[in-house]
Amino acid sequence: MMTEYNRTELPLEISPAELDELRPDDYILVDTREKSDYEHGFIPGCVLFSPGKVREYAERDSLSPFSKDKRIVLYCKYGTVTRELAEELQDLGFAAQSLSGGYGAWALHAITRQSRNSELREHIVNHGGHLGVIHEVKLLRTDDVDVALVKFAETPLLRAL
Repeated sequence: MMTEYNRTELPLEISPAELDELRPDDYILVDTREKSDYEHGFIPGCVLFSPGKVREYAERDSLSPFSKDKRIVLYCKYGTVTRELAEELQDLGFAAQSLSGGYGAWALHAITRQSRNSELREHIVNHGGHLGVIHEVKLLRTDDVDVALVKFAETPLLRAL
């Protein structure tokens, strides 16, 4: 049975925590970043399609790997490109959402969820986003210590320092 989604029923964005609550069978996760970014890290279970390819498939509805009865969660580096793309897809009748904050926000969420150190989790949650646009996050673990390495995207502010 096909479910038609009303654009007003589905928020345009979904947080990394909300994504965790969904069953993987209930959505298709689409990484819209460049292949080189994908090769440096991706969200498990995603498929890689450029924004242009997603638009092309959506417009050819009958041949599309996307269907209107399954939620589509899109992500890019920072969430801006996929927010616009999700809005376009919703206008075409697809149940599309953008992962708020993109891959960087998901990586921070994954690190804070995995860290055994409550101080580190609290620090990342409270201060990570204030330092700039997060490009990549890695968690290094030893028997006693969790260390988060956060790489920020180059911004005009960071170039000026």
